[in-house]
Amino acid sequence: MTSRESEHAKRVRASQAPPEEPETPEGRTEEDKIFQTPITVILGGEEVWIKPLPMALSREWRKKAAPFRAELIAIQAVNTDDPVAFEQAFRSLMLERLDEAIDIFFAYAKDLARDEIEAVADDQEFGKAWEKVCEYAFPLGM
Repeated sequence: MTSRESEHAKRVRASQAPPEEPETPEGRTEEDKIFQTPITVILGGEEVWIKPLPMALSREWRKKAAPFRAELIAIQAVNTDDPVAFEQAFRSLMLERLDEAIDIFFAYAKDLARDEIEAVADDQEFGKAWEKVCEYAFPLGM
């Protein structure tokens, strides 16, 4: 680990409370959800915790995230039998929509040091973190 990543990890951890209990491999336990244990994700090779938003703020966040998430699901459902449609969907998802997803993610995870995380995290880590936040923020599914 480089000294920059080490400093990054210290700053991220300093602003967050550690989870009381670790997550199970299957995901968050009912106790985690009830007591609002922070959502644990890996970004930049470091474990970080995202504080769950209170209901009122989460509701506002979902109003922004739900239409975007529905579009992502539609893009992912494009049939690969049509190469032109597949190429357009792939281009939209990877080139045009990824930045929007990052903006929406950090609107939820507002306590995280965005610039520092973007400098060290990779797209795969982001994708997993996005799914964990959406799983928590949409308790009734979508």
